[in-house]
Amino acid sequence: MVLFVTLGLIGGGLAAGGFVFNHEQNTLKVGSSAVKKEHMEHESWNAVVDNYVYIHNAFRNHLAYIRKGCESGKDMSKEFALWCKILELHSKVEDELLIPALDARLKEQNADNGSDKLIPEDILSGKDHDKVHDLIEAVSAMIKETNPDKGSLVSKLSELETALDEHLLQEELYVMPLMLKAFTTRELWALDSFIVNEKLGYCDKDTLIVITKWWFGNISIKEGIPLFQNFARAGNQAPMPIEDWKKLQDTIPALKPFATEDIMS
Repeated sequence: MVLFVTLGLIGGGLAAGGFVFNHEQNTLKVGSSAVKKEHMEHESWNAVVDNYVYIHNAFRNHLAYIRKGCESGKDMSKEFALWCKILELHSKVEDELLIPALDARLKEQNADNGSDKLIPEDILSGKDHDKVHDLIEAVSAMIKETNPDKGSLVSKLSELETALDEHLLQEELYVMPLMLKAFTTRELWALDSFIVNEKLGYCDKDTLIVITKWWFGNISIKEGIPLFQNFARAGNQAPMPIEDWKKLQDTIPALKPFATEDIMS
């Protein structure tokens, strides 16, 4: 974990020095309408805001940048391919790690009163990604054309922006507050560590550097600074007992093939 945090800090520092400056000249999405005062004052806020506000806004801002580039007649195919690659990883992490862990914990905590259906069914099933995925496929086909019809491409990108925003806002409204309630702060940082644990195969060090530069390059400095601070917090967590790691592991089917020692960081 120390290696990944170090790489993240280096990449983040480089990005913060250039990419963020360039993007600050554009209008950037900051914050979320789903965030309430009690969320920001929660002791675990820093352990969830990266995955449910800052990276969401990076996706929103980069997609808007791509759409504006297409409006100007620029070839944005490489930018869109990068956006798709990072969104695919983000969605995989949600579907395989975060949502299964949250669902299991909520069922455990609410078993006595039967109120375990707190996560919308389309998020539980992964179907909330379907509309966004279909629009991504359509845009991908169009943007790769030698001379794509600008009007049609921009229109489809606008549709994708709307669908993406609806999808992300649903997660911010429902999943983010539940994560705060269901897990301890240390457990949330542990869940976060799974993403960059190279043994688990989600994000290797090269991919981490790419994502870090992209992330800082597509959010406001107002979010970039606390994100940078959260990278440091992630690497400065107290050790967690192996029993607690095992408890998390048992709720996530994707992690069951691994030795518990391999998921610890």
